[in-house]
Amino acid sequence: MTAANYEITVEAGTTWQLVLTLYDSSNALIDLTNYSARMMVRDSPTGNVTYMSLTTVALGGITLGGVAGTITIDRSATQTSALKFTAGVYDLEIQSSTGEVTRVLQGDFIVSPEVTR
Repeated sequence: MTAANYEITVEAGTTWQLVLTLYDSSNALIDLTNYSARMMVRDSPTGNVTYMSLTTVALGGITLGGVAGTITIDRSATQTSALKFTAGVYDLEIQSSTGEVTRVLQGDFIVSPEVTR
């Protein structure tokens, strides 16, 4: 599976959620039971500055939907309000119970600053 390119824009100070549904090449849902996921936002692909790091660990920001094939990424209004950068890059990876890592999504990560506080 080749990672899809998708630009994410988050409005700081608002509740944000992104829900993805994964399908295989025959258009069947991918069962994400026993998978984990991780996502990082950095200043550049090779940069050392990490703006955000999310995982499927409890309260880590990513929830997998098992047989439904869904990946839900969510942040509260308080969490997005704390984002103090305006642009970065990200990728989202899933890992099977056997250790196989697959990048499913990647691209630019834009934060629209909050004016109303």
